[in-house]
Amino acid sequence: MKGLIDLSGTWKLEQVGQGPVVECEATVPGDVHSALLCAGIIQNPHVGFRETEYRWISWSDWLFSRTFQVDEYLLEDESAVELSCDCIDTLSVIVINGREVGRTDNMFRSYTFDIKNYIIPGTNQISIRITSAAKHAKYKEKDKDKPYPLWEYPHGEHHRNFIRKTACHFGWDWGPCFVPAGINKQIKINIFRTPTIKYVTVSQKWEEDMSSVDLTFAVVLRVPSAYSSHNPFASITPLSSSSSSAFSPVAPNVMLRVTSSNGNTTPSSPPQRPASISFSNSKSSGSLLPSAGASPIGSPNPFFFKPRLVINFAGKCILYEEIKVENRDTTTREYIHTFTHKITEPQMWWPNGMGEPILHTLRADMFEVSGDRRSVCSTWTGHIGLRRLLLKRIPDQHGETFYFEVNGKQMFAKGADWIPCDNFSSRITQSKYFNLLQSAQDANFNMLRVWGGGSYEDDSFYNLCDQKGICIWQDMMFACALYPSSSSFLKTVAKEVKHQVRRLSYHPCIALWCGNNENEEALGIWDESKSNRDRYVIDYHMLYIHTIAPIIAKEDPDRSFWPSSPSNGVNVWGNPQDPTRGDTHYWGVWHSNKPFTEYLTVKSRFCSEFGFQSLPSFEAMLRVTPFDEKGKQDLSEHLNLSSPFMDYRQRSPTPGNKGLLSHVSSHFRVPKDFAMFCYVSQVLQAVSIKTACEHFRRQRPYCMGTLYWQFNDIWEGPSWSSVEYDGSWKLLNYFAKNFYAPLMVSMVENGPKLEIWISNDNDTTEGELIIQIWRWEEKTPSISWHTFVTGTGEAATCVWSANVSDFLKYGSREQVFCVCKFKETTEAADINPQTVENYHFFAPLRSVTLLRPSIKIFDSVKPILSPSPSNNDIHLQSSSNVPRLPPKTITLSLTTEVIAPYVTLFAKAKGRFSDNGFLLLPGQPKEVEFKCWEDDADLTRLVYNGLSVVSMR
Repeated sequence: MKGLIDLSGTWKLEQVGQGPVVECEATVPGDVHSALLCAGIIQNPHVGFRETEYRWISWSDWLFSRTFQVDEYLLEDESAVELSCDCIDTLSVIVINGREVGRTDNMFRSYTFDIKNYIIPGTNQISIRITSAAKHAKYKEKDKDKPYPLWEYPHGEHHRNFIRKTACHFGWDWGPCFVPAGINKQIKINIFRTPTIKYVTVSQKWEEDMSSVDLTFAVVLRVPSAYSSHNPFASITPLSSSSSSAFSPVAPNVMLRVTSSNGNTTPSSPPQRPASISFSNSKSSGSLLPSAGASPIGSPNPFFFKPRLVINFAGKCILYEEIKVENRDTTTREYIHTFTHKITEPQMWWPNGMGEPILHTLRADMFEVSGDRRSVCSTWTGHIGLRRLLLKRIPDQHGETFYFEVNGKQMFAKGADWIPCDNFSSRITQSKYFNLLQSAQDANFNMLRVWGGGSYEDDSFYNLCDQKGICIWQDMMFACALYPSSSSFLKTVAKEVKHQVRRLSYHPCIALWCGNNENEEALGIWDESKSNRDRYVIDYHMLYIHTIAPIIAKEDPDRSFWPSSPSNGVNVWGNPQDPTRGDTHYWGVWHSNKPFTEYLTVKSRFCSEFGFQSLPSFEAMLRVTPFDEKGKQDLSEHLNLSSPFMDYRQRSPTPGNKGLLSHVSSHFRVPKDFAMFCYVSQVLQAVSIKTACEHFRRQRPYCMGTLYWQFNDIWEGPSWSSVEYDGSWKLLNYFAKNFYAPLMVSMVENGPKLEIWISNDNDTTEGELIIQIWRWEEKTPSISWHTFVTGTGEAATCVWSANVSDFLKYGSREQVFCVCKFKETTEAADINPQTVENYHFFAPLRSVTLLRPSIKIFDSVKPILSPSPSNNDIHLQSSSNVPRLPPKTITLSLTTEVIAPYVTLFAKAKGRFSDNGFLLLPGQPKEVEFKCWEDDADLTRLVYNGLSVVSMR
């Protein structure tokens, strides 16, 4: 790279229009809303009704502008000069020095513009005018050839299917409508005279016995228009005296090296070129480059040789090959060089819970050689994981299997659906990604589905998934709508898909490419598509089967393409919700207002969506409650389930807040205050999804995956998420940690029987099963049974059953419940024997008479909290002990004198507990750790001042 001008930093932002306009500074990368917030022009847009009050922002056009400097020597030869825009959201006109250089209309594409003839030495001016996406979508809808129906939501904008932009920016049934705009990712000017590395992709072909793998690397180079492979220096003139060093003719080389991220050497096949080539470390790049005295093979002159590719794997030279930049694509100015290397006895990457996600560092360098001087002019780095990950669809007696096989082992997929973690790009940080994905890993997820109404996530998201062993079901960005198939639309989609697949395909976490979310099913829903089905099926086929599928097959032949979710497969028409094949979505409980026990009737080969709504925490709702003119919050006015504010916050009108109230009242006694209702709604959500996931795991191997809706939140409001907007865990995420554990015990009533099942993702285990019957008012179990059972490996097994009537001998359904524990024997455990437990209530707690619990909490051996005699709130006890140094983790022990269901701890510090929402039994202390996210938090002080506990009484 001859030069790089990074245009990140401070820009001027102006509202485009007549009369007074808004003007402020903006940070790029960034978005308009965040800039206005930082400048004090607007306040937190999540609070109150500001989402609607600030709609003028999304209906305005915005101008970003700044100046930049260009040194004269950078323009003296015929080097390429290109403006690179990784993500402009969305419709923009780019002007440099008063002349238009290009336009963008797709936020999912990376754009490159030749600006050699637009810039001058010295000071230059660049401006980017971004047109309102809401206005553009409305205009495009009027220009349509036929209706393109879509699901639309309260307080949202319309016609999102006519623009290539994050669909949920226009509003959804769990989030707001801001329709943001901005320059979301890096924008820079590249000045280069040799081919530069744009992408590196890796495909893997494994031997059947997994003893070796052939890696095929494809290095995609962007080639300057004036570059000639036969004489790469014909158009290059010496640098001027302003250059930092004297000029000598240069020759481009590519070096690719692969090393294990943990420092271990991965065995590889012998080098494919003579071992006499000498190498030395280049201080400028840290790469292995040809030593100064060595002439490349077949080159008579060290200064004039063809581009060569040098590959170093685990410190060994495995390839040294000449690159002939010929027959390049003159339209894209791309040249692709491919090569294959065999690895024997590979160290494999495994999903979370199945093994270690071993990664190997991959680095590609393009370098110039001028005499003794070598300089890297282009670099690409990433990590690869060696694994064979297949979607297995095999006809069977039921229909067709649908499961993922990793390195020869079946994987039961356990996870949830991912939505964008914020509307505003400035707020999506690596720290936010890390905390969310750590929450997924800690809850025993091995898969997330990146949902098609959101965005292709940033590189750091997929890097973290690689590191944490979280597989990604990657939707293309189409959701809940029918889309046009005009030539211009298909053309921009083709470029989008090609870019995204090349960008992401080297990641071992990518498990599947999926065409869309629910659009195949949508063909049979709307009157327009039902009455003229063939016409819309042609559109569907042109977009997903004719355009997207072939690009994926060419760019990433190792992975499967799945046309839609749900679906039966490519060109396998019929009911997309067929329970005997493919994947299904089940919304009969929430949207049809059925009890959560209805999950127990559902069959699916792979259930990739199902959900149950809850409120966020009371603290979260408090943060966004409206303020009056005096800056005060009227909590009694706004924090009521039927208040105008809560109706406004609820974006799923069917069944909406009435559905929340109805479900809660069916299973629990309706709380008197809003804070308690937030808690009870989260209990009910957790119990509902627990019921579903345990049921689907018991169906293994018929069912081989559950991805519940949804994992994370985009703002503070009613939703189906298990993690709140600020990263706090709802009770559902704590429950998921248990029902997604590799070893799980569960109970279910099946006709007259109560069955106990062991779901086991690992090897066969055996141990003691303990079954207890408790009466709600007692302090000890009424009876216990002990038996020795075996849990089959990679299977679900019914290990014990008895008549329900046998349990009801000790009391009515409202008086008794069952607890079971499975204790592994030492011999059955690989490392440490596990104890897993579960419980089964025979009646809804609304019908049960619960005693008020007396919960005490101990820090080590010292009691720090005790209950008030009149309610279940926690009050502090004084202590004269000297405060200790603040740890990152603190261990608490809880006890109770009476049975306390769904005991939940809250802390003011940011962090999470090791368990929550648990059943606390008399005489059985419960140890819980609190891990803090705050670097300098005094945990002891926070425990004394900010800990509270609640249970279902």
